[in-house]
Amino acid sequence: MEFSLIRVIRRLWIGLMKWYTAFRYQIYFYHTQIRLFFRKTTVRLAILGLAVLFVFRQDMRFSILIPALGKIEAVPSSEGGQARRDQMSLAHPVALSGSSASFKAAGVKQLDPARAEAYIQRFEKAARLEMDRFGIPASILMAQALADSWAGAHTASVEQNNHFGKPMAGRSYASAWENWREHSMLLAREYPQLLMNGRDYKAWAKGLERSGYASDRRYSRKLLDMIDRFQLQRLDR
Repeated sequence: MEFSLIRVIRRLWIGLMKWYTAFRYQIYFYHTQIRLFFRKTTVRLAILGLAVLFVFRQDMRFSILIPALGKIEAVPSSEGGQARRDQMSLAHPVALSGSSASFKAAGVKQLDPARAEAYIQRFEKAARLEMDRFGIPASILMAQALADSWAGAHTASVEQNNHFGKPMAGRSYASAWENWREHSMLLAREYPQLLMNGRDYKAWAKGLERSGYASDRRYSRKLLDMIDRFQLQRLDR
């Protein structure tokens, strides 16, 4: 009788240990599955987050760098601490038509130096951004914009956000930024041979004139004068 009781207790103990071992295994299994699930989810979320960030950065690169191209800023005067409108004010635009026939580039002596300097400061980031993306020298882009838009005073620039010459005449844009981007795309598409000039702004100026970009026979000279007068070659560095 005593022997049988011991055997029963032993079997109960063995059964209990088996059940306990199985229970621990189930706990470990589910714990591992939960950890793997969260680990995979974290990795997926991290990958998704990086993808969203990449797309967001690409979009913001072209839309936030120039958030206020069309705004008029007030700058302090050197006398009495009073404020004045800067030279980019569009209150008195040059009365030129936006048609291709009258879209004549300005010469460097026809621009107000203060207005031109303000224009360069406003758009230098755009010029460098376009250079990095399309390989067009920033100095050439800025010289074209200064000459074609009369430093932002041309009526096409004021009323249509159009800062470039004959090939883009008559077009309207929601922002100056869109105009700069389409102009870069036009040069890269219609004059791809000029990209071989790299950042040689002199070759670019002559190439634009020879390619028929503008009907002005002094177009290259005007661009080079703009670059020399305002030291625009610094934008290419």
